Amino acid sequence: MERPLIMILNTDRAFLELMREFLSEEGYDVRILHENNAAFKAILADQPRLVLIELLISDPEAGLMILNKMRLHPDTARIPVIVASTTTQLIRDNEAHLRAKGCDILPKPFDLEELLSIVGKFVPPVL
Repeated sequence: MERPLIMILNTDRAFLELMREFLSEEGYDVRILHENNAAFKAILADQPRLVLIELLISDPEAGLMILNKMRLHPDTARIPVIVASTTTQLIRDNEAHLRAKGCDILPKPFDLEELLSIVGKFVPPVL
């Protein structure tokens, strides 16, 4: 059985590698994205079962733009999205918008079991 694809958009390569390793061990196929410009095209082409987007304080609009593009396109509108950020104020400021877009919110730092719980709610792993 094919492992479900999760795509993770973040600029921190160390974080991306950690997430890829952890989620791969938990039964997921993980593809990492660190270029905002190409991220939506990759999501559209690969049709992941779940996308995790990092909102950065330095450029929160970049992550929100990817989310908005996903929600406006019929082929990506229903893909579940988890939004993560280390900036609690940024999350608070955008929470209504994110919830309206059907996103789950995961403040960083987070417990890996918490991440697995949220991911598993949308996409059960294949081991």
